[in-house]
Amino acid sequence: MSPQFVDFDADGHLDLLAGSFGGSPYIARGSAKGFGQPEDLRDGKGERLILNQYWDHEQEQWTQATTWNEPGQEPPEGQGTSVFAVDWDADGDLDVLLGDYMAGRIYLRLNEGSAREPRLTLFNVAIRSAGTPLVVPGKVATMRAVHWDADGLFDLLVGSVGKKGDGAVYLYRNIGKVGAPDFGAPLVLLAPAGAPLTNVSRPNHGLYPDLFDLDGDGDLDLLVGGSTDLNLPKRELSAAEKEHHLTQAKRRDAAKEELAALRAEIEAAVKDLPEEEATSRRKALQQEFAPRLRDCSRRSAMADFSLAPLTFERKSYHTVFVALNESGR
Repeated sequence: MSPQFVDFDADGHLDLLAGSFGGSPYIARGSAKGFGQPEDLRDGKGERLILNQYWDHEQEQWTQATTWNEPGQEPPEGQGTSVFAVDWDADGDLDVLLGDYMAGRIYLRLNEGSAREPRLTLFNVAIRSAGTPLVVPGKVATMRAVHWDADGLFDLLVGSVGKKGDGAVYLYRNIGKVGAPDFGAPLVLLAPAGAPLTNVSRPNHGLYPDLFDLDGDGDLDLLVGGSTDLNLPKRELSAAEKEHHLTQAKRRDAAKEELAALRAEIEAAVKDLPEEEATSRRKALQQEFAPRLRDCSRRSAMADFSLAPLTFERKSYHTVFVALNESGR
């Protein structure tokens, strides 16, 4: 969950940080040969980075603990499912933020080591706004450090999981100073839906945002991955809707059949080959057929989106949405 490519240990190779639903983050270290196997991201004593709830791999059960709570503080039970590395205190190395899936808080682990040899602190320190712990409405899905207003300070972009389909995207502007961040009230970039959705027009659950200049016009646009949950009440379709439903269903089914045929063609081509040769040949064919495979998937997805308001079983769509910045700044 919430992956980030970052040179965490300053060795010149990008590493991959990612949260997990099990309650602690992982790192896949990069090298000239690619990425290694994911391993637990650990603190200065070699312990996994954990909030209060985590999956114990040895006992194979969920475990509650307060071992890593900030001394003197009693944060609510939390499950850290997101992670982000940023130089929080401007000392030249990367620190770590942990997002709390359960209670919507964000916690800090400072790097007391160096850029080349990170050594993260042992306790979860809650990020504060105006002296009180910052609480994201709807629980934290993920967070990003972004430069929203070009004032030399990083701000926090946070997507919320959402309760009952009211996930949203918030921006917390940094009103502190370099090396000592502080945050004001959130600016709502994408408000909660507020009502059940009737089409796949936006995500409303599990929002994962980032900011980029997607259209090259010099300002930041919003990119949001997430789920759209629909559960429309059943009704009689009009004649036009029935015709549209039939047309789109045919387009979807044709795309799926073409996709299945392409995959079958690939498997037929490697059927009688030795395992190693089959793997190599399959990979080559998948690359050769990639434009056609993507086109089939795209046509099937577009037909599904068009059918969404006309079908009445509970369903979820998982996709990426773009909100362009039209402010001219």
